[in-house]
Amino acid sequence: MSDKDRIYMRDNLFFFAIIWSFGACIDAASRALFDRFFRRWLAGTPQLLSDFNMVNKGDLYQPRPLRHGLPDSGSIFDFFFDKKTLKWSTFSLLVPSLSAIPEDAKTHTLVVPTPDTVRNKLFLEFYALRGVHTLLVGVTGTGKTTCISSLLKDASTFDRDTYTYISLCFSAKTTANEVQDVIDSRVDRSRTKGVFAPSLGRKCLVFLDDLNLPAKEVYGAQPVIELLRQWHSMGGWYDRKSWEFRQIEMIQFLAAMGVPGGSRQHLPPRYLRYFNLLYLPAFAHASLVMIFDTVLSWKYRCFPAEIQTQARKLIEATVEVYTGICQALPPTPSRSHYTFNLRDVSRVVEGLCFCTKDAFRSSDDLYRCWIHEVQRVFCDRLVCREDKSKVFSLLAGVLESRCRRRYCDLVPAGSSPILFCDFVHPKRPYYQQVTLEELRDVAQRTLSEYNALYLKSPMNLVFFTQALKHLTRVVRILQQPKGNGLLVGFGGSGRKSLTRLATFLVGFEIATVDVTRSYGVSDWREDVKAILVKAGGHRRHLTFLLSDSQLTNDAFLDDVANLLNTGEIPNIFSTEDKIGILDLLSHGSVSSSSSSSSLSSSASTAAASAPPSESSNPGDLFELFVENCRQYLHMMLFFSPSGETLRHTIRLFPALVNCCAIDWFSQWREPSLEAVAREELCALRLGSLLTTRQKPHGARDSSADRGERQAATVPRDPPEEQESVGKGAGADACQSDGAMTERSDDQEPAARGAEAGDAASELGSRHAGAKTLSDDAVIFPDSASHLSSIFASMQLDVDEVTFQYRQELRRHYYITPRSYIEFLKLFSHLSVAKREELNRQVDQYRVGLEKIHSTSTQVGKIQEELETLKPQLIKASQDMVDLMVDISKMQESAARTKATVEVEEAQCKSQADAAAEVREQCKAELDTALPALTAAVEALKKLSKSDITELNSMKSPPAGVIKVVEALCKMFSIKPAKVKSADSMRKADDYWTASKKHLLSDTKFLQRLFTYDKDHIPVEVMSDILPYQTDPDFDPEVIKKASVAATSLCKWVRAIIVYDQVAKVVEPKQKNLEKAEAELAVAAEKLNEKKRELTAVEELLERLLAEHKAAEHKKEELKKQFDECSLRLQVAERLINDLAGENTRWKASFHELKVREKHNLRQTSGERVSRLYSKRHLCSVVHIYTLWYHLGFTYANT
Repeated sequence: MSDKDRIYMRDNLFFFAIIWSFGACIDAASRALFDRFFRRWLAGTPQLLSDFNMVNKGDLYQPRPLRHGLPDSGSIFDFFFDKKTLKWSTFSLLVPSLSAIPEDAKTHTLVVPTPDTVRNKLFLEFYALRGVHTLLVGVTGTGKTTCISSLLKDASTFDRDTYTYISLCFSAKTTANEVQDVIDSRVDRSRTKGVFAPSLGRKCLVFLDDLNLPAKEVYGAQPVIELLRQWHSMGGWYDRKSWEFRQIEMIQFLAAMGVPGGSRQHLPPRYLRYFNLLYLPAFAHASLVMIFDTVLSWKYRCFPAEIQTQARKLIEATVEVYTGICQALPPTPSRSHYTFNLRDVSRVVEGLCFCTKDAFRSSDDLYRCWIHEVQRVFCDRLVCREDKSKVFSLLAGVLESRCRRRYCDLVPAGSSPILFCDFVHPKRPYYQQVTLEELRDVAQRTLSEYNALYLKSPMNLVFFTQALKHLTRVVRILQQPKGNGLLVGFGGSGRKSLTRLATFLVGFEIATVDVTRSYGVSDWREDVKAILVKAGGHRRHLTFLLSDSQLTNDAFLDDVANLLNTGEIPNIFSTEDKIGILDLLSHGSVSSSSSSSSLSSSASTAAASAPPSESSNPGDLFELFVENCRQYLHMMLFFSPSGETLRHTIRLFPALVNCCAIDWFSQWREPSLEAVAREELCALRLGSLLTTRQKPHGARDSSADRGERQAATVPRDPPEEQESVGKGAGADACQSDGAMTERSDDQEPAARGAEAGDAASELGSRHAGAKTLSDDAVIFPDSASHLSSIFASMQLDVDEVTFQYRQELRRHYYITPRSYIEFLKLFSHLSVAKREELNRQVDQYRVGLEKIHSTSTQVGKIQEELETLKPQLIKASQDMVDLMVDISKMQESAARTKATVEVEEAQCKSQADAAAEVREQCKAELDTALPALTAAVEALKKLSKSDITELNSMKSPPAGVIKVVEALCKMFSIKPAKVKSADSMRKADDYWTASKKHLLSDTKFLQRLFTYDKDHIPVEVMSDILPYQTDPDFDPEVIKKASVAATSLCKWVRAIIVYDQVAKVVEPKQKNLEKAEAELAVAAEKLNEKKRELTAVEELLERLLAEHKAAEHKKEELKKQFDECSLRLQVAERLINDLAGENTRWKASFHELKVREKHNLRQTSGERVSRLYSKRHLCSVVHIYTLWYHLGFTYANT
């Protein structure tokens, strides 16, 4: 590169730096002025400073022409200097070409790059990578948050191993402590004392969204801003617990804020000096068209060519309508929610993307869908007919100028309103236009399904046009990606009821909080955490219902604003909570929706199965959780337009408008008011004064038919805040206080003539005293219509009077649908009470006459009854005397038998005691022998075959062993072998050889010992073995030295000897015992026989006593009946005598009341009905409407 080129490049880079340093922070209008000034400065125009009203001190400075390559056309802010080509190029050359959009892509996730977005991202990335604190400034919808968020999430620019980030969305109630806690939670103590930095040596990028939203304190301080300024100036802040200074390193701030004004504060220059400011102007018209045309063209790529061509025109028309509405309907103090931004344009395009090619039979269907979406986005929030007329006029003009279509041709006068939805036809599940009749049928079926599922909370509903419109609007909000809604209306307007029905219709679940008097921030956070885990962790679609009465703390609203903006609440989850969430996402979860509806198709089912996340990075997993919360959690906020609450909330928390689709519930019109009154009159028995032969259409039938009419049953809201549809749904009595309410008409201009006949009303729970009509009771349509017309006119007149009251006295009183319902209920109650009073008088006379007649006819019957009772009473007395004689005899017999039993029982006891004494003696003597025998048997059990074999194998057994086997042979009667004696010629007894042959060799030897019959040992055997008991050599201790087995056998022999000796002593005693026990058994049998006789006598005696008691009771009853009959006879005779004269007068009065009732039944004209009910009407009006007014004002307007 030559020196000349270097100088040229240096100069142009300097010019580029001037443009994007001095000119980066100014708005669009100032940039145009700066463009002219900068070009003239480059051209060396004389008197430049004076032409631009700039200070020129003595003309010390005279500009001279400078060499540059800036193009003459276009704005200098549209160009950048290319160092490679040494030329100025437009930022549009840097816009990347769009690659093929995936088939399954969602429209709300598409990002269409434009020169503006590319330029903004380029500068932001340049500043961020060089550690420069950057602040983006611009109006809502210019992409500030999207620009910074997408850059922070771009792993190619900010590697996760090198960078981490924090996102903080400020609101009016954000505190310095909250900001400090969030940042402190993301930094760790480093090796240097008092120094903190992000973990793992990474750099933390802190994104501060809506930086200028925190409200100032009473004296103008902004603690949040001062805390951040302290970090910029001192590098940290003080720990609130230890009061030690915490130096925080390796963090960088990226911020975004709206243009100061309204609730957005001006930031102090002392803080702004730390930032490089970059103003983001509103998107140019061409950029907007390119963005949304790209999205819609991709969506309609498979549509017919005609539809694609017309769709491109609709993008131009949408942008023009948006621009025109922003100019025609600016926000005002009474309409602070009239803030429109590019999110609204995006919602219109997303609504068009709901449709499939099957929904459009022609291009007219496409235009009707576009009209529907524009009305939903821009008109649903409007509060009065005048504002809607402006939008309709603008809409018609744009249609004719841009699309060559006439609004009246697309929506003919008198036709049904345009309604698009996807839940009416299950076989055609796509976004399409439907009729009111189709929509009403689906609503009824859905209510029936809901009612069958939630039996404990039914709610009776009847849908009219406004209610059906609001139902489709709420469903549309829930079906939109990240759809949130703000429903504004008075109590009784049906906001919650319709939202619950819509939630059931799309298959979502209801979530809410139960706010009590002690409900605090900690309780709120716990409830919200559970809801977020269900939505973000389990991926279940939830509709979060919150009303202004529940959002009692500004901290609640702050959290709601954070959820709307970012999908999370800073620091709401502890470390343990986050670990559980990350584990839930990493392993996947299965969710089961508790309620679902087969009517929904595109957006109704909660995720049945959530696969585990592919990423294992905790930061990525938590980002996925936050994104799930935004996708699956739908916030539905309910606010009343009365007072300052709504305006104050919107001013402090603009996210309620920016991130929510607004649906304004307007007041009822006269046909709806008449329908409500007519339904109430038809459902109650107003005496029988309005009876005829034929029921009008829409009158209430029996309970079995209710599901076939316009009426349907829907679950009620919780008792603490119930709203009803029909008697509120689709409408509000919007009585303005200069706040957020105006007189409104929720109706398209071309369709106003078609709704008068569509209005019907909901009848909620009736007054306790009201009675429904029986099957044969019907109502004159003319009479009911006359009363309902009066009531509707009265409601509208009260509305006008209330407006006058506010204008004259500056006092606010709101006429709501609930007021009208209470008036109807009170009127019905008074009418029923009056009718019941008349019926009660008739009944009193009829009962009195019947009593007199029945008394006179019953006197003779009473006398006959007395004659019958007298002989029965005498007979009962004689029966009692006879029973007493029998009872005395039986008592004497029982006494004798009892004495005999006692004597015999004593004798049996004596014999039993003697037998027991003998038994104890036998047992004691046996106990002296049995232990030794038992021990010997246990010793034998321990012997094994090897022990016996060992004993048998002895060649020369000791003398003790020989004596043992000798004794055994004698006990078993085994004869000894004969052998020669060593000292003579005679043969000697050899028991050893005999024992080895007959005992020790026997395999069952031990078993023979165990089963030896010790109780029947022959006397000669005992005589042979008895000497061994005193033989000193026959001692177990002596034999033990020779053989263990012989020892055990010795013990057994000795035990048998002892046992036999004891048994011979005990045997006579046992025989005596057996004899005594036999005698005792005979005596006991005789005793039992006597006892049975005694029992039989006692049972007979008891039966006789019971018969005596029954006879006595019967006698008393007969005597009581006799006395009562006598008393009744006296009273009847006295009554007949005393009322002889009243009978005639009561008959006359009874006939007079019956004639009056029949006369009223025949007088059913409007004048007669008005006269009959005028007092009740006036009483109801005074009680419901006039108690709030000043007394003088009430008299003046009565």
